[in-house]
Amino acid sequence: MLPLSNPLWVNLQCHCTSGARFAEILAGYHGGHFPSTQEELYEDLLECICGGQIYDSSYAAAPHLTYLAGRASDGHAAVLLCFAAHAIAGSTMKDAPPLSPGLGQFFPKACEEGLVLAGQLIQRLPTDSPELPELKNAMLAFQRDDTRCLQHNYGGYP
Repeated sequence: MLPLSNPLWVNLQCHCTSGARFAEILAGYHGGHFPSTQEELYEDLLECICGGQIYDSSYAAAPHLTYLAGRASDGHAAVLLCFAAHAIAGSTMKDAPPLSPGLGQFFPKACEEGLVLAGQLIQRLPTDSPELPELKNAMLAFQRDDTRCLQHNYGGYP
């Protein structure tokens, strides 16, 4: 994971906030300060990673999001995993921003963790849970199955 204190965060682009602010948000999550609802978490992350758009900050955040998913409630974990998968899947699209040097090295471990966590979460969630389709698509992204991932339209936000 790119340390949240790394100066690269200052130069990373986000949807409607700065990379440095995104690092602060993630630091709060690492400190256990998650928003109280899934909706608030979703809104927090949309400031940084807008649906349909990938930013270079998304790449830096993906490993943090998979790590944090393992420490969050099931509902929050689903949101975190879907946003991480969106960033990882988006990195392979033709019009995606370039992957800053050093960020790609964190993807394999994030994908491994994300795949395990998404699988465990799918097993725990009720069969009528609205998160299931997104988590199944997230698993394709974590498997780095770009062809099937794009066929299932995982270029869109969770």
